[in-house]
Amino acid sequence: MSPRRSRLADLQRERDLFQQENHRLLVEAMALRAVREAATALLAKMDAVHADPRYVSVWTVNQIHMGPYTGPKYDDEMTDLRAALSPLMLGVPISDEERDRISKDGP
Repeated sequence: MSPRRSRLADLQRERDLFQQENHRLLVEAMALRAVREAATALLAKMDAVHADPRYVSVWTVNQIHMGPYTGPKYDDEMTDLRAALSPLMLGVPISDEERDRISKDGP
């Protein structure tokens, strides 16, 4: 094989590897966006529940009958999730065409 053909073959292999990695990253980005949307929706629902007077009254009645709540809490985890989601809110959306292509071709 001539040096030019050998170099061309090397470049084609390198291009194929870059395309595979690009595809993997696109699939990962789509999954990350789905997680972001689900986690954001979960946090919004939890905030709404925590602000609902009916929910607050459950804890008030419980405290009257049982005393202060001493069980497990998730405040730190909610704070960590909000912090983890923060940089993801700046993501650039993938086009419908790219999403269809990824779905069709697979990772």
